[in-house]
Amino acid sequence: WVMALLTYISWNINGINHPIKRKRILNFLNSHQAQVALLQEMHLTQAEHEKLRRGWVGNCFYSSYSSKARGMVILLSQSADPAGRYVIVYGRWGSRPITLASMYAPNNDDPLMVQNFFLKLAQYPAPWVIGGDFNCPLDVIMDRSSSTSVTRSHMARAILNSMEECNLMDIWRHLHPETRDYSHYSQAHKSFSRIDFFLISSSLTCQVRDCSLLPRYISDHSPVRIQLEASADPQSPYRWRLDPQLLTKVDTLEEINLTTLSSPLDMIWEAFKATIRGKLIALSSASKKFSATNHELNMLSSSRAER
Repeated sequence: WVMALLTYISWNINGINHPIKRKRILNFLNSHQAQVALLQEMHLTQAEHEKLRRGWVGNCFYSSYSSKARGMVILLSQSADPAGRYVIVYGRWGSRPITLASMYAPNNDDPLMVQNFFLKLAQYPAPWVIGGDFNCPLDVIMDRSSSTSVTRSHMARAILNSMEECNLMDIWRHLHPETRDYSHYSQAHKSFSRIDFFLISSSLTCQVRDCSLLPRYISDHSPVRIQLEASADPQSPYRWRLDPQLLTKVDTLEEINLTTLSSPLDMIWEAFKATIRGKLIALSSASKKFSATNHELNMLSSSRAER
């Protein structure tokens, strides 16, 4: 398999209402070759998100709150938080499944919101790539510029507990264990902190080529970029398709009719389809084996006749 490079950028852009700022941000993401952008604090209504579908943007999944606060977007089944704190998208990169999430944590210490997010995330299959403004440093010593001693917030503890339970990793810190770098400057606290980061499934660690904090631009938060190597497998996952010839055989029709009659009337449609599909796959397999056996017998008979 040829290895392709997938570039993610997570960024708290602190509002994108103004058309000039919107254009600059999209151009910035394009210049850094972002294929997936996880953006926080959009400050857009549902209708205004459609303005992002331009240029390099193919798909746009969002969770809006108001034109003045919050709002998540992933530019690429989705799950959105009505409070505008996160959006989750499940899809495929090539033939490989992946779940993407963009999160904007509250600036008050709210561990319950974090727990609810990870409970929702757990409903989607791993591997996971989560980018966001988590509004709290995970390491109060390494991720803060201030020398003032503080205790770890309840929200940070909830994130760390969820990381352990979900086998997630703060990939920037993993790659830079001794480095001090920051993504945001707080005017209120007069200090820098690293509160914007990526959490990824540990199974993806070996595919990470780079994770870096980009220079601050337009927003008061630094964009965070991660580059993952992924196999550019052009083959899509196998999907079973019905062989129409099966429906011309009497045995198949009798089997389907028998299944239909024996099914409870309250059987849901999806379960019924699964039952029929299983029957048809079994019949198809049996038919192929029967044909192969007949072919071998015919070849054997021909060989004996020639002797």
